[in-house]
Amino acid sequence: MLARNPHVRLIVIAFVLVAGVGTAHAEKGQWSIGGVFGVGLYSGGSLNDSLKAIGYQKVSEGWEYGGSFRYGLSPKLSIDYEVLSINGKGTTNSVTPKFQAEVNGIATPLSLYYGLSPDLSLFAGAGPMLKTGWSTARDTVEVASKTKTTFYGQAGLEGQWHVSRMFALTARALGRIAKASDLEAENDPSTKFDASMNGFEFGVGARVYLGGSAK
Repeated sequence: MLARNPHVRLIVIAFVLVAGVGTAHAEKGQWSIGGVFGVGLYSGGSLNDSLKAIGYQKVSEGWEYGGSFRYGLSPKLSIDYEVLSINGKGTTNSVTPKFQAEVNGIATPLSLYYGLSPDLSLFAGAGPMLKTGWSTARDTVEVASKTKTTFYGQAGLEGQWHVSRMFALTARALGRIAKASDLEAENDPSTKFDASMNGFEFGVGARVYLGGSAK
């Protein structure tokens, strides 16, 4: 049953790629552009506590996608600026019409990548998470929170496998801090929930190197 879950399949693929990556160090002064598509696992905060109390599906996972620019400071050290869309969703199908809750944000961290080996890098970074909010929908009734900018921090591992000198497939696993507290509903200031995307991400992607060659 787990194998049929697309989120689980992507997590397994990411683990396999991290375990079997190839040479991936970049040259000093080299730029690259990368994209990532992944699955996030979230704590959900007080929004999930409320959903659990009424028997609805929590917001515990969701799809994520984004891209980044990276610059090689040395053969082992790079700096990376990323924009990542985080989209957590929980759908309760046991009620009619179905009920859906979401948490969303756009993370924009600046990270340092350090090469632990020719095929594996450790990274850590932080930055603002924009347009962070929660929403619920049932039939035509939708409730959305006001959005805010909050702190985002992450740390993890990334591996790369070079298909050619200028193109690589990537896989990563990371843990994060990403929570906006006391977000008010747009039309009801007395309704407040935390939108928490604290948790983990597993992702796969690709990176194109611009100029020079990856070593």
